[in-house]
Amino acid sequence: MTAEIAILNKTAVALASDSAVTISSGNQTLKIFESADKLFELSNKQPLGVMVYNGMQFMGVPVEAVVKSFRAKCQEFQTVRAAANAFLKYLYHYVDGAPPDEIKGSISGVVVPIAHEINDAMEKALLDLIRTDGVPGSADDFQEAQRKKFNEVLSSYRSRVADLGPASFLQRDDRKQQKRTYEQLIDEIVRESVGPIAHAYAGEIAEICKNVLNSSYISSSKTGIVFAGFGEDEIFPTLISYEVDSVFEAKIRAFQTDECDIDRNGKKAFVRPFAQKEMVDRFLHGLDERLQQDITRFSREAVQKISDGIIDALDLKDDDRGGLNDLARRAEKKFIQQLQKDAFTSFQERSRREIESMIEFMPKPELAKMAEALIDLTSIKRKVTQGMETVGGPVDVAVISKHDGFVWVKRKHYFPKDLNSRYFERNNLPNEPHETQEED
Repeated sequence: MTAEIAILNKTAVALASDSAVTISSGNQTLKIFESADKLFELSNKQPLGVMVYNGMQFMGVPVEAVVKSFRAKCQEFQTVRAAANAFLKYLYHYVDGAPPDEIKGSISGVVVPIAHEINDAMEKALLDLIRTDGVPGSADDFQEAQRKKFNEVLSSYRSRVADLGPASFLQRDDRKQQKRTYEQLIDEIVRESVGPIAHAYAGEIAEICKNVLNSSYISSSKTGIVFAGFGEDEIFPTLISYEVDSVFEAKIRAFQTDECDIDRNGKKAFVRPFAQKEMVDRFLHGLDERLQQDITRFSREAVQKISDGIIDALDLKDDDRGGLNDLARRAEKKFIQQLQKDAFTSFQERSRREIESMIEFMPKPELAKMAEALIDLTSIKRKVTQGMETVGGPVDVAVISKHDGFVWVKRKHYFPKDLNSRYFERNNLPNEPHETQEED
């Protein structure tokens, strides 16, 4: 995991990222390194930057290598959106050249957890059938009861997938042969993932997984990409973020998650955290998701206790008491809905406006300090709470402005400058610590 932040006003964009990267296998964390690069300059010709979070590889290629390759070849762009679209389409070079095992691995990141979940649900349904009803007398009766339970599980997942929106694919020419290849690949992955109980239903599970890949579902193996800076035609900065999650039928699943275009007639300042963002949300909005859940639970329990106490104190007939209880439950539900819809939203908006009204006038050095401080805040939170320290290491900070371009304010180096003079000569960079702008 990671923590990243983008802060925009009419003058510049400040981007900051920690350096922690988690190596995991399934749900098990194996190792955390604190020296990963996640913040990069996107263009040699324009003030554009990019941050990466969650998955640090695409089709087996480090995203860092993809960014640097794109940067060496990219042209000028009129807008940040045009740059983002060009980069995302550039990813197709790595899809078309990917070996079969990488394609299978990419799809498995989405399909395998779903296949495991359905398999576990079917096994649980079978155990519940045996515990509740006992084993039917004949084998045919047992198989029929089992089939009914399994069909209920599959129908439930079909309904859940149907409620999802359509997938967002990066456009390219459709390929029928690729479609057949991917369908066969998903069938193979599902059959390898399910146990003997669900194996007879592998075809139906594979069909559900295909529908998931055609939906707006985003898995935990996604790669987040944040673009920010200035296009040639843009006076004020723009931010656009995407989450890229696997491929299907040789098309990349890419979902836009955020966009901000600073403008005199619209937003004049903007703060957006990415990946692990609860501490920044608490700072920015006064509330994070966990606090909202705790307040909602406390309010629901407290209101119910109050209403129950009042009703119990009244001398009522059973019919009147039942009717009053129904009214109280409806009132409680309405109160919780208003709390979540109006009170929380109003509180968050007020807190955010107060902070962004100051960010609007911040000079570039203060934007950089604020971005670094918010990453440090999340890092300290992880350090003093239970669990793995999934945010940490040196904080990289860059400021992007229209005329100064992409400027590193704080950046870690994996090598000593005084031992690598040829590196600076190759890249036409001055070898003085206070001036060095490493090409990364």
